[in-house]
Amino acid sequence: MRAREELRDGLLGAIRDAARACEHARRWEDAANLYRSGIELDSLNEGLYRGLMLCHCEIGDHSEALQAYRRCRELLTALPRRAAQRQDASPISQRTRARGECAHLGRGEAHTTEKVSSGLTFPFCK
Repeated sequence: MRAREELRDGLLGAIRDAARACEHARRWEDAANLYRSGIELDSLNEGLYRGLMLCHCEIGDHSEALQAYRRCRELLTALPRRAAQRQDASPISQRTRARGECAHLGRGEAHTTEKVSSGLTFPFCK
């Protein structure tokens, strides 16, 4: 079981790195597809939802960004322990709420993308 979790975590890391590389190259559709793949593996990964919301905002599809935010909020709200772990008693982070607000307002403001941690380049993101 532990080996399976390690493989899944490795795959999620690779997906996240590939999505960030696509963001850096401003390949928003490719990045969004990668984030969706990651969410299929881990539907409670808040960072993947944030990335997906950013992609939708950059594409100009604010309704999809808002839908991703709402889905994230609904799933994380269903976890009572998660809210209790946060100081502000909210099930989602301030960063995710800010991204959702940005989608709601239709601003889609870009943010500085984090550097791809593995240093790999992905040919489909160039």
